Amino acid sequence: MECERCGNQPVAGDRFCRQCGSPLGEPESVSLPRPPLAVSPESPGTSGWAVASLVLGVASIMLLPLIGSLLAIAFGIVAKSEIKREHGKLTDSRMASAGIIMGSLGLALLVIAVIVFTVLAFNYMEVTHSWEVSVELEGASTVEARLEMRDGELLVKGGAMNMLDAKFIYSMLKNKPALDYAVNEGRGRLVVRQSPGGRSRPVGARNQWDLALRDGVPLDLFISLGRADGHLYLNTLGLMSLALDTLSGDAFVDLSGVMPRLKRVEVNSEGGDLTLLFNGSYELPLDVDISGGGGDVEVEFLGTFAGGLEGNLEMGSGDLHLHLPKGVGVYVAASSVSGEIRSSGLKRQEVGVWVNEAYGVLPLTLRLNVKSGSGDIWLMIE
Repeated sequence: MECERCGNQPVAGDRFCRQCGSPLGEPESVSLPRPPLAVSPESPGTSGWAVASLVLGVASIMLLPLIGSLLAIAFGIVAKSEIKREHGKLTDSRMASAGIIMGSLGLALLVIAVIVFTVLAFNYMEVTHSWEVSVELEGASTVEARLEMRDGELLVKGGAMNMLDAKFIYSMLKNKPALDYAVNEGRGRLVVRQSPGGRSRPVGARNQWDLALRDGVPLDLFISLGRADGHLYLNTLGLMSLALDTLSGDAFVDLSGVMPRLKRVEVNSEGGDLTLLFNGSYELPLDVDISGGGGDVEVEFLGTFAGGLEGNLEMGSGDLHLHLPKGVGVYVAASSVSGEIRSSGLKRQEVGVWVNEAYGVLPLTLRLNVKSGSGDIWLMIE
């Protein structure tokens, strides 16, 4: 490069001209182009619709068969459409497909379950079976009858031409009752029992027993209702004793007829409501034991008790309503843990004791011992 002032050719490395002493200029720098910045390719994202479809597909099989199935299918279709529209920016198309498949499987299982349930329900509820049967007395002078029913409706009444005239209606073949009768040394033993192998009655299925017993035959009657409801019109029967046990069914018992042989009545009701009517004529001393649980109990002692009556009534949480006669001396010892005791037509003789005006004046007396847990006790003279 020459000196700009004198034109002398400098030696390499000189900063000043050797001829005129003038400073030499800087060499022109050559700028090189910058290489372009490397841009990393964008990684594809995950479709939220695909994730939701898979989760709901699993839930449709285990927890939410209908809603989960429909949403899994719908979300899977939306996910596939979104993935296709984004041209590679979203992935998990297989996850969406899995959600659709599992949702469809859950829906198919639901349809199968509905069909099976419908067929079973049709067999249980629409197809009913009827069985009518009669049992002869066969010369028995007294009879012990045991009626055992787990669920359904039981009707017992008098007026039969034979020892038993029965009609059974049931929807399930396994609930066909078993019946047995035998006479030994002049005493008959009748057993009608709901088959032990029978299953519990589905909602809507029928199980009805209509039992008519012969009037006037000396009879010890044992009835177990379980969850069944009982309508017992026993006022024309020749009862000597009655034992009734219920689990959760309601029971109505009418003992209001002429009962020259009746000596004992024992009732245990754990959960259902109970109504007992003693509005007939009773020749022998009568012992009555009633135990109530959670249901309400109503008892009418309005009959004629020629031999007197001794009663023990023990309640749980249900209320007890006692209807008592005014033409007979009445003595009631009553106590309750937390419930109230209310009386009408009786006076309190001492703490925990109520009597009517005829008590101590007339010779016949009804003596009742009443206990309650948390239920109320109502004592009413009528």
